[in-house]
Amino acid sequence: MKMQAGDTTVRDSSDELAVELQLKEEKTYQATDECKKEITIALNIWKQSLEAENKRLKEVLPAVQRRYEALVKQRNALVENVNKLREALNLAPYISGDEQIMDDVKTATSFSMDSIDDFSSSSSVSTCSSLPSSQVNVN
Repeated sequence: MKMQAGDTTVRDSSDELAVELQLKEEKTYQATDECKKEITIALNIWKQSLEAENKRLKEVLPAVQRRYEALVKQRNALVENVNKLREALNLAPYISGDEQIMDDVKTATSFSMDSIDDFSSSSSVSTCSSLPSSQVNVN
């Protein structure tokens, strides 16, 4: 096989292309490695912040639980006092949230003008009547 004058040009240009491709490939790998490092750093920072938040929440949790228990006790005492007063007035006892029948509870999303009409015309609704004027103390 004989070499002609144009063959060296083709070989030189293909060598240049190979070197250029190799340089681009190296740059791509370097950029990828840099991105991986940046992502790893960001993930480590995020992990540290999550661990710090987790630690803080674990420190606060016992106090929140104690406060919740105190509020539940306070609510139960209030319900007991309200029920004593209702009993003294011959009213039905107050039913706490755990004991309420959910079908009878109107929520804010289901409340409408029709609900008001239903409420006012319902015979099962307990209402407070006003005291006769002879029993009202005027100060």
